[in-house]
Amino acid sequence: MIKIKFLAILVFFFMGSDTLFSQTTPGVLMFKDGNSKQGFLKFSGAENVKLKPEKYEKAIKYHFSELDYAKFYYGDKVAIYKFVPVSGKKSHLVLEEIVEGKVSLYTLVSKGYTIGMGPMNAGGAPIFTGGNYYAINNLYVLKEGEKEATSLGSNLLFSKNFKKAASFYFNDCPKLVEKIENKDFNKEDIQAIVEFYNKECDK
Repeated sequence: MIKIKFLAILVFFFMGSDTLFSQTTPGVLMFKDGNSKQGFLKFSGAENVKLKPEKYEKAIKYHFSELDYAKFYYGDKVAIYKFVPVSGKKSHLVLEEIVEGKVSLYTLVSKGYTIGMGPMNAGGAPIFTGGNYYAINNLYVLKEGEKEATSLGSNLLFSKNFKKAASFYFNDCPKLVEKIENKDFNKEDIQAIVEFYNKECDK
């Protein structure tokens, strides 16, 4: 029974820890000292990235604290990742930058698999049933001059909680708050909200 429970937890841990893309892809590392390196990139853990100047060469590991950003080319998609300090977190997080401006928008997607549990079998062990894959899109915003990004929750957050959090964060722009309160904007429109702030709201 103990072994079965441990196996279930282990499966969940490895599936749930897949928060970043794992494949090797062309990209660029821009370092804080102004230098850059091109090659083939792959995430290595939560805070490191590996670079191969050529596919046949040995990979070199870099910590994101050394970087201004890492740019990945996934076919037609370009993804930029930065090491961002986040309020309430002891360490920085590697986040994807979606919008850059007076307010920058970042996301962190957590992926995993939940295991269903049915009734106990004759031996007293739980019977595991089919589960579901999930993807949680965690949202972070950072205004110019702020030292830490603020979490606005995730795509699973209840709308009224998002409305409260977003209205408070953007309270220096009444016309945007009005749109949020009137539900012209909701949590699915977070990119549009940030772009509206950057274009329409004064500092």
